[in-house]
Order: sequence, then structure tokens, then C-alpha cells
Amino acid sequence: SKNYFAYFNIQLILKYFSPVELEIAWVKQKVSVLICEDIWNINWDYDIDPVALSKSHNPDLIAVSSCSPFGLNKANFRNKLLQNQSRNTTIAYVNPVWTQDNWKNIFAFDGWSAIYENWNFVKWVKDFTTSEVSNILTQKEEIEQIYETLIYTAKNFLQKRWNPKVVIWLSWWIDSAVVAAILKLAIWSENVIWVNMPSKFNSNTTKSLALDLAKNLEIDYKIFPIQESIDLKVKQITQIMWKSPTSFEIENIQARERWQILSDLSANIWWVFTNNWNKDETALGYATLYWDVSWALALIADLHKTQVFELARFINKKAWRELIPNWIINLKPSAELSDAQNPENGWWDPFNYEFTWKMVKAFTENKFTPTDILEFYKNWTLKQKLWFDKEILEYFENVESFIQEVEKYWNLLHKSYFKRVQAPPIVTISKSSFGFDNREAQIDAYLWRNYEKLKEEILAK
Repeated sequence: SKNYFAYFNIQLILKYFSPVELEIAWVKQKVSVLICEDIWNINWDYDIDPVALSKSHNPDLIAVSSCSPFGLNKANFRNKLLQNQSRNTTIAYVNPVWTQDNWKNIFAFDGWSAIYENWNFVKWVKDFTTSEVSNILTQKEEIEQIYETLIYTAKNFLQKRWNPKVVIWLSWWIDSAVVAAILKLAIWSENVIWVNMPSKFNSNTTKSLALDLAKNLEIDYKIFPIQESIDLKVKQITQIMWKSPTSFEIENIQARERWQILSDLSANIWWVFTNNWNKDETALGYATLYWDVSWALALIADLHKTQVFELARFINKKAWRELIPNWIINLKPSAELSDAQNPENGWWDPFNYEFTWKMVKAFTENKFTPTDILEFYKNWTLKQKLWFDKEILEYFENVESFIQEVEKYWNLLHKSYFKRVQAPPIVTISKSSFGFDNREAQIDAYLWRNYEKLKEEILAK
């Protein structure tokens, strides 16, 4: 019955796939037109195959009008798809170069228009260009794809909405260094102002590195000390509340004071300011409301911390020099908001980022649950499933410590949604970007009964 109706429908709509006659380069051509999704019926998901119906009319050319955003390694897959679909015909694939948002996310459209003839690639328009035509198809590593996408998106997004002029917070750490370098490459040094806002907790090491970075990037560098205003605010709170703020509260006071300064400076010159939040921090809520969770653009919020380090090295490789000093790349991250976070004393952020990004990826990209992870551990597949370089007990003292860490990350992920929903627009690099494929609701970080049972079983051994 299904096959009969499919056959009947095909006969009914076949005429709509008839080619039109157009004159192309003074030659009359029979051209069939397909739209985006029409060419993606590669697993016979649909009863009707638009490409096959178009080919049945023997057109000289099948023109595919597409609107397909950038995705990591998508170009490689698209190339194989178009090669296969061009069998016994010629396909012209046309895709735009621009940016678009879906309220929360910004998507880059990389273009990548190309022509294929009978399984053979002919020529293409290079990524993020409209006129650079080549008959050699280049395959790019993931980090180069990310680099080009961020530069194009930053430039296009800022130009469309404001004059491309940005004030950026210089935290003298890898995240702000990469964002600053990308902005310099996208909109030039004269359009970037970098503000260093030290308190008494900021070390001489990091302040020196900040100055070196500003010199390397040749951007306007301002110093706006905040300790005096922090001391005044702590004094006022103590007088009003009859209770001194805790060390943790003072950390947040420093962060929000820096947000206020950037906001005021931006308003003073009618510029915007950008966000330095990476994906691991975004996932775990390692941020202060009205500080990290603010601003006009979250440029690297879809990059894991390890990808940020990799991107820094690639930026230097591309520039043939240390745009970002290697000292910054090699220094372990720290918020420097208290004496207990002084990097000169060997104190850092409370995460092992080599482990953290794998857990964040497991929960966000692979949609694994804590139950899945314990099943992997039990079945001896954890190392393979979660991309670990070492056995799990080389990361932790015992199994109990590992399970506690899994639960901590699961809880942080779910309890930090209220911060992510207030975050600025995120540049989408992967399908698991927050606000895109990670559709969230503010619910409890519950654990299942079978998880608790599995946990008891593992710990009993």
C-alpha cells in the first residue's frame, strides 16, 4: 500500500521537476532547481527523491539553492554528498556567506559554493568568500575551521549591528588573549581597546603578561585599578549590614565592579564589549552574573578550554610569531580574585580541564547520563567512550572520587541553566552549542534509581 501511494505521488509531482530553459554564458541550458534539503536524501529517508526526479528529465544542470550554516567537518561530508549526487549529471551547489541568529546563537554561513560533474569535483568558491574560485579543494583541520569561522563571524556580526569597535576585558589569561587576538584579526587593532582592571590580588606575573600581549597585538591598552572602589564597597556593606562580606562575596564584588567599569567605558565612547566565557565554564556555571554572564557577544562560548589553548597555538602558527606569548599559553588558569588563587603560589582554577572538557562533551554533545558513564566504567569501555588518554584511576585516587566528580559536574550543568539563559549571543561551532542543540529547561539535576543501584554495586566491589 505504501509503495503504491509513493508511486502515485511521484507520477503526480514529476512534472514539477521539469527543467527550465536558461541562457548561461550564451548557451541555452536545461536547468532543474532544487532547494537545500532536497539533496540530503542519502539514506532513503523520504519516499520521494528530488534528485532522482530531477535527473529523470535529463537536465544539463541541477542548481541547488542552499542555506546551510557552518559546522565542524561539515564541508568534508558535503563534498562526498555532492560527488555522489552528481552521478550522470552536473550539480551547481550555491550557499550564502553571511551570519544569522536564532535569538540566542549566531550562525556563520561559510558559502562553499561548488560545481560537480558526474562524480567529479570541478571547482568551488573558497570558504567565507564570494569570489575566490579554485579548482583545488582543500581539506582543513578542525582548528583552522574554527579560526576562520570566528574571525568571519566577529567581523560580520559587529559590522551589521554597530561600528565594529570593541572594548575588551583583559584578564591576562588564555581566554581573553584568544578573544583579543581574534578581534584584532577581524576588525584591526585600532578598533579594539583593552582594559586591565587589577585588584590587590592580581600578581605581577600576570600584569606583566597582559602588557606583553597588548604590545604584541598593538592594541590600545588601558589600566583601571579597582582596589579603591572595592575597599569602599566592602566598607559600605559592612556599615549597612553590620557584617563584613565573606571572601567569596568579595570575589563576586570584584567581578561585578569590572563589569560596571567596562559598561561605563563602552557607553562613554559608544562601543560594545565582548565576553570571554568558554564552553566548559558555560556548562558548569563558573561565572559571575552581571560579569562573565553579560556583554554583546560570546565569541568562544562553544569552545572547550583545551580548544582555546589549541586555538592560541594556531593563531601564533598562522602569524609566524608569538601574537599570544607562550607564557600565557603555558600558564595554568586562575581567577585571581583572592589570596588563595595566586598563580605565583601555585593555586589555580578548581578544574582539571583535561578531564573537565571530556565530561562536558559527554553530557552535552553525546547526551550521556551519569548512568551511561557508570555503565561504561562497569563494562570497561569508559576510556574509549569518553576519549580518556589514561585509565580513570590515573585521574582519581579511587572509584568513589571519580563518581563524586561525575555527580558534581552533572549537578553544576543543570543548576547553572539560569546563568546560561542570561548569557550573550553564542557563536555556534558545534551542534551541541548551548541555545542550539542543547535545549534546556530549569529542572533539578535528578539521578535515576538504576544509577543509584549501579553506584552501590560498583562501590561494593
